[in-house]
Amino acid sequence: MEKKTCIETISEIGDLLNDASNKKHATILEHSKVKELANNLSESTGLTDEQALFFATVFYLNCKDKDATSRDIAEQLNIPLKKYPMMFETLDSLIDFGFVFKCESYVGRFDFVVTPEVKDAIFKGHAPRQENLKTDLIGFAEKIEAYEDHLKARRVTIDQAVSYYKRIANKNQDLMISHIILNKEYRDEEIIIIAHMFYNYLNKDFTINYNEASSELFRGYRERNYIKKSIMNKTASIIKNKIVEFDGENFENRELLRFTEETKQDLFGIEYNSIISENTLTNEGLILPATTPSVIIHLNTQEKQQLEMLSNSLMEDNYQTIIKTLSDKNLNEGICALFYGVPGSGKTESVLQIAKRTDRAIKKVDLSMLKDKYVGESEKRIRSVFVNYKKICKSSEKAPILLLNEADGIFSNRIKINSSVDQMNNTIQNIILEEMENFKGILIATTNLQFNFDKAFERRFLFKIKFTNPTVETLRKIIADKITCLNSFEVSQLAAKYKLTGGQVTNVSRKIVFDQILFNTPMTMDIVEKYFHSEEVSLFPQVKHNKITGFVVKKENQAYETE
Repeated sequence: MEKKTCIETISEIGDLLNDASNKKHATILEHSKVKELANNLSESTGLTDEQALFFATVFYLNCKDKDATSRDIAEQLNIPLKKYPMMFETLDSLIDFGFVFKCESYVGRFDFVVTPEVKDAIFKGHAPRQENLKTDLIGFAEKIEAYEDHLKARRVTIDQAVSYYKRIANKNQDLMISHIILNKEYRDEEIIIIAHMFYNYLNKDFTINYNEASSELFRGYRERNYIKKSIMNKTASIIKNKIVEFDGENFENRELLRFTEETKQDLFGIEYNSIISENTLTNEGLILPATTPSVIIHLNTQEKQQLEMLSNSLMEDNYQTIIKTLSDKNLNEGICALFYGVPGSGKTESVLQIAKRTDRAIKKVDLSMLKDKYVGESEKRIRSVFVNYKKICKSSEKAPILLLNEADGIFSNRIKINSSVDQMNNTIQNIILEEMENFKGILIATTNLQFNFDKAFERRFLFKIKFTNPTVETLRKIIADKITCLNSFEVSQLAAKYKLTGGQVTNVSRKIVFDQILFNTPMTMDIVEKYFHSEEVSLFPQVKHNKITGFVVKKENQAYETE
């Protein structure tokens, strides 16, 4: 006889239960056919016969879109009152094994729901098994992360989440995280926060904003209020026992939590910290001065003078003197500069060359890449930019340059909120304004935005350098430097006739290289001028739009500008 699949067995059990319920059959638990089917299901799933029967009942009710409260299950199985303790114990064991959740559908009412993983396995013809809880450090974090998704979606309660974490901890007592989770001194809310920080640390988020985390993780006001007040007032056991601490650079607002150094050593060990050190991770993506090629940038006189002043200010001896003097006068120690103007005019390259000259690394951040579709995620990423920069400063001999590249949509005027996207953009702007207010270090932002600039940002930039189209004389120098096959007369002709930026002239020089390699074409003035003409006519396609979309500003009768 061919063995039935789990879904076939559950379907038969459900039909028998439904039939017995309609006929008010009081002995369904002793029904021979039901017992036989429950035994078959138990062999496939590793559950006891009793657990298999209750699991089949919950699964059947879920699939029929019927409620599966403890009362509904009791009525479906015709369970007498004296066996209710047995029913609750069995249902709790199914939760413990990872087969079902107990979800609060509304206040005081709980439904039992088969977990998505188990349901998928059964519908695919596989037999679900009890979860193997024996794991390593990474596996522990992955289990916490997966279960936290259920917690955020309100499919499980705080009690159930903590119960699950303790089950894992009991199976992995060789891990230090297990000792913290099993410590009876810590309340459930504190364990949830510790578990959240633990998996985030392994995902390279070394600090958490506990206010934001509380809003995501705790449904009830009581839990949220407790964790926020106890952390703020430093009465939480996890703070008193020096498991966590406030992030040093943000102590004044007490929003960010991190593990203490001692806790990190206990949790992750010296060997693991050498592999996943915070300095290594925060330094990822740094542009080092030694790797930046020296480039001659031809700029108009005004821009050149302003850049010279900024560059001299960032020479280490001058920089240290400036910072000390500002500090003594109780003035903001941060040096923030804005490079704005037409695309291709040398803004980003100027930052690179300033860093090269002053022997500073660059932490480059493309703000347009930080946008995320999930609510709150973009804001979190923006904050992490500044948190990581502060950590890099601590580990560096010289303060690096934080380069906010292509920040067009960030610095435009804040707009009336008509959608969640508008809300996100305004929130991001407020975060950056807040961070710049007390910024320590060197920040340079580049943007193509020339109109509609927010005054709140304008006053926070000490240096505001506008990059304009090159003059004829400047353009002549650029062409002579980039296109060496031309004589001085031809260079002067092109500079007088075409209004190109340095970036466009660079494009022309690259096309010439392609031409010579692919077709071995001798360069003539006619060919070069044809390239100049194509660059000029493609400049500034008009886009009619008056609203911020993502991080790019498009305004009516304004060029769509990218760099």
